Amino acid sequence: MDEVRKLIIARLEEAGRTIMQTPMHKNGIPAPPRSAWPQVCQNYWDVFGPAEQGGTIESRAEAQNVVTKLLPSSAAEDRCTEAYYWLFHIKVAKHSKIVAARMLMHPVDDRHIKTFHKLSLEWGRREQTVRRWHRRGIDDIVQGLE
Repeated sequence: MDEVRKLIIARLEEAGRTIMQTPMHKNGIPAPPRSAWPQVCQNYWDVFGPAEQGGTIESRAEAQNVVTKLLPSSAAEDRCTEAYYWLFHIKVAKHSKIVAARMLMHPVDDRHIKTFHKLSLEWGRREQTVRRWHRRGIDDIVQGLE
C-alpha cells in the first residue's frame, strides 16, 4: 500500500509539472500554439545536446544561458489528464484542494509550489492537520483506483 501511495504521489507530481509547463494566457485559458513565434525546443537535449555530439565545454556553457520554454509532450499531457481525474475519487472537498495544490511542481527545479507550511498558513490550520488531509486524500485515490 505504501508503494502504491508513492507511485500515485509521483504521478500527481508529474501531472503538476506538466500543468506548470503549459503556457497560460492572462485569463487562465491555455494559449493556442502560435505560428509567429520561433520554434521552441521540446526537450533538454535539443538545447544542450549529449556530450557524444561534440562541442567544447565553452559552447555548452554558452548554450545553457539560452532561455527556452520546454513544452510538455502530448503523452505527458495525456498522463496529466488521467492523473487529474483521480482527484474526483477524493470524497472531501478540502482534501481534494490540498492534494491539487500540493501536486503543483516547479518544472525546472522540482520544488513544490505549495509547501505544507504555506498551505497551513492559507487554510489557518496546523501543518500536521494539512499533512493528514493530504494523506487522507491520497488514501481516497488509492481506494478509488482499486
